[in-house]
Amino acid sequence: DSARAPLLLALFNTVVAATGLIVAASNVERRREHALRSGLEVLRHVFDALPIGLWVTDRAGRILSANAAAARIWGEKAPTRSEMLRRLKIAGGRRGKQVEAQDVGLLRALDKGETVLDQRLDLEGPGGRLTSLLCSALPLAGGNNGQAGAVAIYQDVSERRRQEEELRNAYEKLKTMQAQLVQSAKMASLGQLAGG
Repeated sequence: DSARAPLLLALFNTVVAATGLIVAASNVERRREHALRSGLEVLRHVFDALPIGLWVTDRAGRILSANAAAARIWGEKAPTRSEMLRRLKIAGGRRGKQVEAQDVGLLRALDKGETVLDQRLDLEGPGGRLTSLLCSALPLAGGNNGQAGAVAIYQDVSERRRQEEELRNAYEKLKTMQAQLVQSAKMASLGQLAGG
């Protein structure tokens, strides 16, 4: 028995040391989990506070996460692919025309793995009211060199578009007035020459 006592003591000390290591590792893991949860919470607050609409989708285009600005732009219920195609209209030269899948940045990111930046589209809302959007989308890489989904960003630029239109109209009026003034000055000069 006395010969086994040092062996049992060594075994006991090993078990105590191993238990201490397990407890320490458990504490480290809890701290990591807490730090991860805290970091995710901060990211969620940033995500929701952004003034631009942001979607994260899976590979099929189902919206996994949307922030408050995206809900303000699109409505509380996330649109399906077909609803998105129905509600989006081409902005610019072909303004008001129905979009095709190749016209929508998010769908190009999902279908072709393309990054699309600063695409102008109009979103048809209730009563046919159009909201001007600046849209960007990029694919999200997944495991095994695949694609996990996409991120889409929507910025309501309706006010900016309205201001640009007002500026264009004011410029056109100014050009017309300038042409009228030049014509008036020419007529006045001709009148002076004729009256001599």
